[in-house]
Amino acid sequence: TGDAMQYPVVLAHGFDASRTNRWGYYRVAEALKADGHTVIVAEVPPYHAVTERAAHLARFVDQALEQSERVNIIAHSMGGLDSRHVISQLG
Repeated sequence: TGDAMQYPVVLAHGFDASRTNRWGYYRVAEALKADGHTVIVAEVPPYHAVTERAAHLARFVDQALEQSERVNIIAHSMGGLDSRHVISQLG
């Protein structure tokens, strides 16, 4: 348990993870929400290239930015590469 972060949290899963197969953030969103965090669970194509995955992730980041001027991205594995692409290439 802890204090809620000031900015929304976007969870960015890694390769081979989605709600339909292996989910990389099992029960994490629920635990964060229980502490009062605003959580957006991103879903991107699990087996595509970073450029395509990042384009999908950007939509979830934009959704979070509609609520706040900044966003926290918590990324696992390939989700980190996707996040870096969103930040450095897609703004």
